[in-house]
Amino acid sequence: MLVYIRYPDSRPGSLSGIWNMGVATFNGTAVMKFQPAVYDTLEPSGRPTIFTALAAASTEPGKIDRKGHRYITHQGFQFIRLTTDKGDIEVAARPESLRKILDVIRQAEERS
Repeated sequence: MLVYIRYPDSRPGSLSGIWNMGVATFNGTAVMKFQPAVYDTLEPSGRPTIFTALAAASTEPGKIDRKGHRYITHQGFQFIRLTTDKGDIEVAARPESLRKILDVIRQAEERS
């Protein structure tokens, strides 16, 4: 699914305000593989990042602020905050994609 990711707790001026576009995939567990991509064709760019130990830090989607719209050009995107092995991240996507992400996390929590 098409998502944007940012690292809100990074130092100001680093990646804290930049939304990185890419494709997120799940293998049925609370492990997310994020492949950065460019252009509307989602051409892969760089190495994928694997986020494990996913937990929802927020379950109510937030609205993208005015500054975020410089990076997120798709309409109707919202974001949720996730806790991962690499620190907290914010994931922006369409509401139905965010629901799928939260469902995967919930199912993984129920299994453990």
